[in-house]
Amino acid sequence: MKCLRALCKSRNIMPFSLYLRDVTREGGNPVAGGGFADIWKGCLHDTQVCLKVLRVFCPEEQKARVLRDFCQEALVWRQLRHPNILPFLGVNEDLFSPRYCLISPWMVNGNIMSYLEAHPDHDRLTSVCQALCES
Repeated sequence: MKCLRALCKSRNIMPFSLYLRDVTREGGNPVAGGGFADIWKGCLHDTQVCLKVLRVFCPEEQKARVLRDFCQEALVWRQLRHPNILPFLGVNEDLFSPRYCLISPWMVNGNIMSYLEAHPDHDRLTSVCQALCES
């Protein structure tokens, strides 16, 4: 893994195994946004997914650094396994070209902050991912 991270960092490339090609986006606008990305709803085969599309507003000379940081985030997220961390499914560069997107499962109840605002009495020690997935 260390070797893979070094290769991605030096060449600004993503491992081919992380690319998902059978992804489509739903709608013409993002459903949410944060400080660095827009969130779109998408579909992978018959499963709804979240598409986190990075906003890149920087000079051309800084784009390589942004891509390197994106690759690092994808590689780190790919390794994480915890009940409160969404699984990482992959990346796509075709849907929002020239921008990349990170792909994870779609959470029907939104993100953790909006869920806890709507459910202030929720037991915060239980699995957050389970609460977000419940319909």
